[in-house]
Amino acid sequence: MLSVKRPGCEGMNVIESQQVLEWMAMGEARGEAEAMVRGEIKFLLRALASRFPPGAPSDLETAIRAATNEEQVLNWFDLAIKAKSLQEFRQAAGL
Repeated sequence: MLSVKRPGCEGMNVIESQQVLEWMAMGEARGEAEAMVRGEIKFLLRALASRFPPGAPSDLETAIRAATNEEQVLNWFDLAIKAKSLQEFRQAAGL
């Protein structure tokens, strides 16, 4: 354990646990990864709307928004920009 000084904690015996710091870092990394996937999903839905107006129907949008795997979303984006129709995208993406 490491003793640290924090503003507002002067005179207090404040100790930070290395384990807690590691958990915090893991949580931050997980949050950043989830934010990245949400951003990629946003761009995928935008690409579908641009290519196939008015865009993804609600069932397809729900399935896309449920994705948590970044590589899967990136693959879907590639399929979206290559597909000749929304139906072709759905079939190729397995959605």
